[in-house]
Amino acid sequence: MHNIYDNDDFFKSYKEVRLNPASYNDMIEMPRIKELLPNLYNKTVLDIGCGLGQLVQYMMEQSPIQITGIDISVNMIQAAKDNIQDQHVTFLNTDFMEFDSIADYDVIVSSLAFHYIKDYKGAVQKVYNHLKQDGVFIFSCEHPIATATRSDDLWSHLPDMYDHYKVDHYFENGERTIKWLQQDVTKYHRTMEELLNTLIDTGFKLERIVETGNTELSREHMSHVDIEKINHRPAFVIFKVVKQQ
Repeated sequence: MHNIYDNDDFFKSYKEVRLNPASYNDMIEMPRIKELLPNLYNKTVLDIGCGLGQLVQYMMEQSPIQITGIDISVNMIQAAKDNIQDQHVTFLNTDFMEFDSIADYDVIVSSLAFHYIKDYKGAVQKVYNHLKQDGVFIFSCEHPIATATRSDDLWSHLPDMYDHYKVDHYFENGERTIKWLQQDVTKYHRTMEELLNTLIDTGFKLERIVETGNTELSREHMSHVDIEKINHRPAFVIFKVVKQQ
């Protein structure tokens, strides 16, 4: 898994973006993830790529037995520990692909981490192995429409400013490097076919898929430009699947 979040300049810029109340995370991604979460009362939960701990903080309100948050970034884990001190929460600084636990979980969640993982098939299998029977896995990643292009200029600006988003090279799965917050960030593009069929082939039953568009929150609090961008292309996709025998 690629980790740019321990670059201190990048992390500082990221925190400013992520802690903005009108961020894409809080306006269009998190509201939909929260809708998909099952009842967490008395459940064990693993959060892959827990970041600053915002989703952990929300899930604590439902009184799970235990939440384990893991992140490859030292900066992220330290910030999460600073924000949350609770006997029911454990934070670990580790790459998920190297994560070793004897525990099985009722629910596994992941917000915008899986597009950083090179071995998607291996990661999905590992999630499956760590879930209890009928356990729920919910994860978001950047939408394949958003990651497909290899162009630095993502939008075609005619006839209107954000009318057309480039989706060239869609069927070419693999690494993409983009400029974000003044740094080169490496992610992985996968077609919707690969994202879905890997889940199904591993043994998951698909319960729900959400392609994130504008929400009541985004329409009320985001800028006109961001609302227009979201109307023209989904930034994220969210999957909810259940472990089957």
